[in-house]
Amino acid sequence: MSRIEQLFEQLGYNRENGLFYLDESEQWLNKFPFRISKVLRDIIQPYAFYSLHHHGDEASEHPEPINNPIILFFDKPDEEKTKEIPKWTFCFGQAPVVIINSDDYGPLDIYHGYQFESDHSYQLKSLDADINITRCAV
Repeated sequence: MSRIEQLFEQLGYNRENGLFYLDESEQWLNKFPFRISKVLRDIIQPYAFYSLHHHGDEASEHPEPINNPIILFFDKPDEEKTKEIPKWTFCFGQAPVVIINSDDYGPLDIYHGYQFESDHSYQLKSLDADINITRCAV
């Protein structure tokens, strides 16, 4: 099990309660407003995202409220994408928390999606949080 999947398990996030994967976009594309779906699928392209107000109701056309916050998860993004994440997520305006797994050995990077480090920086403000992910045997 990958480190990011271990995090989802530890947090209790799954497909039934609001976890969506980029590579399964055909299953969630119409559950969100066009702008949100388009930006997530075609521009930001996180490994996965968690919709705080989606409760696994497959019959629902979209989560309520429609403009709910989304937690973005990136798993080992390349250097170019890592540089673009702050700009994309800040402009997106729907992701108060951005979690980046740069590699499976270092700490997870957790950022405030609405705030830069300073007025002269395009780096998202880092949140001081220690997430201890226990290693699970596969």
